[in-house]
Amino acid sequence: MAKPEVMNVKKIPEYQNGAEGFIKFVEENVKFGVPRPNSPIQKWIYPTQLPTEPHPKTGKSFAEMWEKQKEMFREALKMQNGNFVYKLIVLCCMRG
Repeated sequence: MAKPEVMNVKKIPEYQNGAEGFIKFVEENVKFGVPRPNSPIQKWIYPTQLPTEPHPKTGKSFAEMWEKQKEMFREALKMQNGNFVYKLIVLCCMRG
């Protein structure tokens, strides 16, 4: 049985730095599910390890998706004088 991964709690102050802290937290502690070719089972990897080759149907890579999301997080979690600029953030999935 695999040993469970545990977050280093001493790094919490580093993660409390607006968008850059959030991005660092995600890149160090969150894994994304990436579909494997010809398999129903996803591969779980950190965002810094996402594949850069384009998907055959969409023409976009998972790494490109993460880079676009980081741009959005930087705007949504912008800080001014140690306070968040926005009090309410609504994230919606594009459809269609």
